[in-house]
Amino acid sequence: MGKKLSESPRRQRKRAARKDAILKMAMDLVVEGGLEGLTIHRLARELDYTPGALYRYFPSKGAVLAELQRESLEAIHEGLTKHLLHQMGRDEVEKASEKVKALFAILVLSSHYTALSKQIPHHTKIITYLFGDPRLLIPLEEIQRSAPAFVALLGEVDAFLRAAAAKKAIKNGDSRSRTLLLWSSVQGVLQLEKLQRIQAVSADIRVLCLQLTESLLLGWGASRASLSEAMDLLNLDFEM
Repeated sequence: MGKKLSESPRRQRKRAARKDAILKMAMDLVVEGGLEGLTIHRLARELDYTPGALYRYFPSKGAVLAELQRESLEAIHEGLTKHLLHQMGRDEVEKASEKVKALFAILVLSSHYTALSKQIPHHTKIITYLFGDPRLLIPLEEIQRSAPAFVALLGEVDAFLRAAAAKKAIKNGDSRSRTLLLWSSVQGVLQLEKLQRIQAVSADIRVLCLQLTESLLLGWGASRASLSEAMDLLNLDFEM
């Protein structure tokens, strides 16, 4: 039997463009109607495809969700990295002590994670929906699509927590557990955005997030003086 011919560059570009169009429509459906708003049949109908044609690109709804999760995690990671680089380059930050800079970096990551819900709302909603739903929506065989992006994002947080411990800004400890605790706690605070319409329980999500992060850092051994200095360095658009 002859070898299967590989796709030409032009055909590869067309296939990639179709996959992008499918994912864009899938994201719109999820943002508009939640996870239940996305089905393969509805997605095919909106794109004027047959379900069979759609399955040539994604074998299941779980595969689509895995790819949306990957894209969203990468967008969040990119947004955090760019903002952190900008903040760490500020003159007043560069002049701070190593301990303060280590704590400041963690506060920036935490604060900006919540701010991204306004800057890239579709991506943050995808992550909120997927991680907030107790169901296993992505089959195990599809996890590989998004797992590297999730590991990379948490790895960034883990690196800053380990750096803070190395610089004696916090006590030594299990950085992996701390990373998971910090990320899941901040993600949980984002769920409170649903309550913003209820005046009696409304609150500034970024303020809550920083209060949470401050409490965690104090629990991990940060000094109040260094943490207070790091908080003062934050260039936020609200009064603390």
